[in-house]
Amino acid sequence: MRAPRSKPAPLGKLIEEIVRNCKYDTRVEADAEARAVCVPASQFHLLIDELVGNAINAVAAREDPAISIRATVKKRSLRPSQLILTVVDNGTGMSPDLLAKARDPFFSTKAGVHVGLGLTNCAELVKSMSGKLDITSAAGIGTSVRITYTI
Repeated sequence: MRAPRSKPAPLGKLIEEIVRNCKYDTRVEADAEARAVCVPASQFHLLIDELVGNAINAVAAREDPAISIRATVKKRSLRPSQLILTVVDNGTGMSPDLLAKARDPFFSTKAGVHVGLGLTNCAELVKSMSGKLDITSAAGIGTSVRITYTI
């Protein structure tokens, strides 16, 4: 069952809003077709903002921070097309053990008041929209979070 949709907005507009307020230069690789896809605005804004926020934290100690947002439309014969949205960073990355815990509720690598719901909520939000969220990461190399959403 899909979650109720918020007011739709073009993906490109949402990405521009987030990148405009980003602390680091963020590379955007999205063709015109992907930028024009109308997505549930509030859900996608939350997702992209959370993932870019995680990337910002991950690259903070690097001398050469790199964050990119990639978007493309994947055409499929006899099935609906998919939007593939990926946020990639060259930050600290995660070990296999840490990656295995990344979606656990209340797990956090940050001390203090942070409760560690970021990636868990992202995964659940994507799931509620009948999408898929995949995380790949390597310690010292960076992290890639890929969202697949049927359009």
